[in-house]
Amino acid sequence: MVTPGNNKELIIPNGPINLNDAELGRCLETRHTYFCCMIVVLGVVIQMKVKKTTTPMTHTTDAELKANFEGSRYLIPIQKIFAHMGIIFELPSDLYCDNRAVFSIIKSERMTPRCRHFDLPIAFLHANKNKVFSPKLVKTDMMWADMGTKPNTPTTLKRFKYWSTGERFLPNKDHEHYFLLQMEFYEKSFDHILRCVKNSSNNKDRSLQK
Repeated sequence: MVTPGNNKELIIPNGPINLNDAELGRCLETRHTYFCCMIVVLGVVIQMKVKKTTTPMTHTTDAELKANFEGSRYLIPIQKIFAHMGIIFELPSDLYCDNRAVFSIIKSERMTPRCRHFDLPIAFLHANKNKVFSPKLVKTDMMWADMGTKPNTPTTLKRFKYWSTGERFLPNKDHEHYFLLQMEFYEKSFDHILRCVKNSSNNKDRSLQK
């Protein structure tokens, strides 16, 4: 649910899949770009890297190309680890981006004059398309990696966080595992946990005295 009454659906494979996003010049001191690369398996994030470029990017397309270049590089060893463990996923993995220009550059396998200065990352993406990854275009409000590139609203951040950590797989309150995992302390402040432990200890002492 993006907003109340506005539900959207993104169907993803079991993974591993790669999601990448970037912004432009958010570092006020250097005007360098933050980008985020995520690897997802079974709908849960297993690797997430937020990094800053070593030089300023001249355009949002360059920033997004940098993110997708780095993300596809992270994807390769993850695929090999699963293969070594005997866990075989369907290849190529899906690579999600929300920048239409970047998607077109990867999909068309063409080097335009506008992006020729960024030729090495683009050549890498072209060489690994449909071998390591298959590019997919996703809408911005469904771009998971957005949480690592810019400050989100509390509602959006919470939605991405629950999605990333697999909150939908957590046991219900009436389930035995809810008590075994002490889920009553999930997302509670440390002060709240200390008070609960102290009250539990006091109640136990009173019962012993009786």
